[in-house]
Amino acid sequence: MTSHLGKSTKLKDFRGKVVAIFFGFTYCPDICPTTMYELKAIKDSLGDDGDKLQVIFVSLDPERDTIKLLENYVPSFDSSFIGLTGSADDIKKIASQYKIFYKKVGEGKNYTIDHSSAIYLIDKKGSIRVRHSYGSSQEMITRDIRSLISI
Repeated sequence: MTSHLGKSTKLKDFRGKVVAIFFGFTYCPDICPTTMYELKAIKDSLGDDGDKLQVIFVSLDPERDTIKLLENYVPSFDSSFIGLTGSADDIKKIASQYKIFYKKVGEGKNYTIDHSSAIYLIDKKGSIRVRHSYGSSQEMITRDIRSLISI
């Protein structure tokens, strides 16, 4: 996939860090920005270990979420966060790997996207270790991230 920095990006690029992956879209009115703010708060709560966490936002809306839009959206939460986009086929492939449901709803410019809302935690070797559903407490997610950082 392509990052909001215009670089080809793969999960293996982040080996040695714990990765939190969230799937969403920039036009999302509630769940996506709320989750991104929560991930920012979690990163901040890690203190000096915050640089051992990489947050990745994967867009489910290649039609609207251009690199330029992601370039403005993702760093507005934290400058270290990375936004990814790609072709519809690229997104379908990665979404299926994480068993993400998503579906375009509506027509024209004001459509929305129904989608699964979970945070996936990837260990330093690149393996999925934890899936937190929407509404999981920040304390629980932070505890799991700290645990993954320590191993």
